[in-house]
Amino acid sequence: MKGILFFLISLFWLTAFALDQQVTIQGTFIGAEGETIRLMETKDYISNQKREIDACRIDEDGNFSFSFRLIEPQALFFRIFHGTNSFFAEPGKSYLVEFESIDPENEVEGRDFYPFNRYYGFEIRQQNDDQDLNKLINNFDNMVFDFVEENVSRQFRVNHRHSLDNFRLFTDSLFRDVDHDFFRDYYDYSFANLYRTLNTRQFQWLADSFLLDRPVLHQNPAYMDFLSRMFNTFIFAASPHLSMNDLEICVNRHNSYHALMDSLGKEPVLRNELFRELVMIDGLKKMYDHPDFRRSHVVNILEIVKYNSKFPEHRKIAANVLQNLQQLRRGHPAPSLEVFDSSGNRVTLESFHGKYVFLFFWATWCQSCIAELGPMTDMAGEFDEQVEFVGIFVDQDPEAAKVFTHNEELDLSLFHFNNNHRMLDRFDLKSVPAYMVIDPEGKILRNPFPSPSDAGKQRLRSLIR
Repeated sequence: MKGILFFLISLFWLTAFALDQQVTIQGTFIGAEGETIRLMETKDYISNQKREIDACRIDEDGNFSFSFRLIEPQALFFRIFHGTNSFFAEPGKSYLVEFESIDPENEVEGRDFYPFNRYYGFEIRQQNDDQDLNKLINNFDNMVFDFVEENVSRQFRVNHRHSLDNFRLFTDSLFRDVDHDFFRDYYDYSFANLYRTLNTRQFQWLADSFLLDRPVLHQNPAYMDFLSRMFNTFIFAASPHLSMNDLEICVNRHNSYHALMDSLGKEPVLRNELFRELVMIDGLKKMYDHPDFRRSHVVNILEIVKYNSKFPEHRKIAANVLQNLQQLRRGHPAPSLEVFDSSGNRVTLESFHGKYVFLFFWATWCQSCIAELGPMTDMAGEFDEQVEFVGIFVDQDPEAAKVFTHNEELDLSLFHFNNNHRMLDRFDLKSVPAYMVIDPEGKILRNPFPSPSDAGKQRLRSLIR
């Protein structure tokens, strides 16, 4: 008996090791020497939370490298400066990545002008591998883009069923010899998305063709995008077997995971328990901000999934959704913040403990930010004893912000973000200007907050009273 048990345990570890394979990335980025490049992943495609896998500094020759392990093909992305660049990695493969070079002397202005969506072009140099996943997906995505541009963007009022069917026949002929499971699924669900988006197929046909009796592909972005589109409003408004009243009773009155799962089970397309629970998690995420549902009960049901779901992947997703719903929300602790004043002294939110903090993120190239300087100074003068006005400049070049951060005449606490992009990620900063109010205990009081010129003084007065 012990021998059999030892054999089974050994087999398990050997199988896991065989699936978990090393991936290496060697890259160059001329012009970004000395900068930090991060390798990141999307934890799941319901919460869309990001996680840093690794980070390294680009050396003086413009080189960088990563080494990590993967179990299955996965979409990853590089994070450098404020930009992101995505690609697909496969277990056991090595990649040579070459970024388009940049001129550091001319880059600062361009880099900062579109700071949160800047794309730094790069190429993955592979051997002549027709089954390479990035090459397959890039070629297919370009075809889809061209199809939409030619047939949809210019003729958005016509029925696209015929042109889409012809496009499918054409691409089927091009990719019929591809033997790559991840790509085949990506391909199929990309078309499912087109059918749904262009309204060329009925809901039940799509469910029968792409969801029922098929595996749930948590890590395939095309599958998860299709799932989201299919059920975006379905359980709230479109299902003939569900009613808002049923859902409200399950959540508001019974506060019950099992009642909600049973109610969703009335819908035939949700008869598979794994699939139904995934749709339920996505639905609970939407219920959190829906005025007809009690937030505390939504949180409770998500916590039941987090700790008790029989599906490990769903326990992780529920935990990520809960974190998303509660971070940067009123009553929850503000993320950690660390900056340095003009004398090099470390400053954190704890430095202002006992006072309200009006926290704002600006940039010198942002005209709407600079236009708020007058109203902001006016606000600071009125709330001098109660509120600390703390501004973070996100210019890539710290020299650009010095005209403000070193100006002692401004009655504001102004700092450069010190190129700490992880800090900006913690505040989920996607654009500037951005404003929030933090209470004297370091908890979020209001996020987002209106700009100072948008009756900011009156609103802040009302809020802290």
